Amino acid sequence: MNVSGPMPIVAEAYLDRLVDTNTLPWIEHEVPLSGGTGTQAVKLLHADPATGAYAMLARYPKGLVIPRHKHLAPAHSWILQGAWRFEGSRLTATSGCYSYEELGAIHTMLIEEDTVAFHVIGGPLVFHVPDGGVREMWDWESTQIAWRQTLADVGLAPTAWRPAPRG
Repeated sequence: MNVSGPMPIVAEAYLDRLVDTNTLPWIEHEVPLSGGTGTQAVKLLHADPATGAYAMLARYPKGLVIPRHKHLAPAHSWILQGAWRFEGSRLTATSGCYSYEELGAIHTMLIEEDTVAFHVIGGPLVFHVPDGGVREMWDWESTQIAWRQTLADVGLAPTAWRPAPRG
């Protein structure tokens, strides 16, 4: 796992905070692609233990298949750059598109171009194996634990950061 970008502020992203995404590092990991591997990256911006919601920026490489998963809460996504579509759909979401995934939505996502997106995920995602069984579940807490561990792996410690009070 690698961290890229300037690193003066690493936000502990679970309470009411202002996060400077320009200084927050990308947490990168290798993902399988057809014919090789690519790099997926995430910036966890907020995780709320009270509601289970979390927000993040994500970078996805062209050719990535995000496996079949079920939303146990709604998710909102804004595609800042790139393109994706849901398997079985003729519609492609491109730069500037907004995507709403309702409670109970089950799908596989196909990344058609290198993509950057902002997500607000309202609750857990359950990832399935091909026979329909459960492979793993991701929620605010597992995302935050992975975020903290990855920061520790590269020698960074999360620190609480709030802007100075105005006035």
